[in-house]
Amino acid sequence: MNKIAWGFSIASTVALAAIMFIAVIDIVGTKFLRHAFPGAPEFIQSLNAPLVFLAVAFVQLDRGHTRIELLQQRMPRAVKCGIRLTGNILGIIICFVFGWRGFVYMQECMLAHKTAGGAVKFQIWPFVATLMIGYFFLALAFVISLIKEVGSMACQNENR
Repeated sequence: MNKIAWGFSIASTVALAAIMFIAVIDIVGTKFLRHAFPGAPEFIQSLNAPLVFLAVAFVQLDRGHTRIELLQQRMPRAVKCGIRLTGNILGIIICFVFGWRGFVYMQECMLAHKTAGGAVKFQIWPFVATLMIGYFFLALAFVISLIKEVGSMACQNENR
């Protein structure tokens, strides 16, 4: 799972590089050459889906997300564990529901041949697919975090 999540985070980085490249080309073209990059806003808008949603599973597995440490330091260990367990369970449920809705929307986009509005028409379902894949992998990352959390609680109880 870590290697797959790492690969998706690399794809997210490529999406970021593409966004920056398109934005620079559009700005230089508009300001100096008096010709804008056709469809730049649509491409940038669509590339935000893989940028965000392909990296979230790696961030969850790496535990790189922001936490409120000051608040957690003041809580008893049982409360901390309860909050983490509840967060992981809610994360699994919410991400699975959003991933499922993304799957349904992707199918609708494919069947209706939905395209991005603007100067350049392109199919949007691949970008919706990255959203769906990102949510499903984030749900899987929450499952792994939940298993690790339950395992660490079991080890702590044995050491008592």
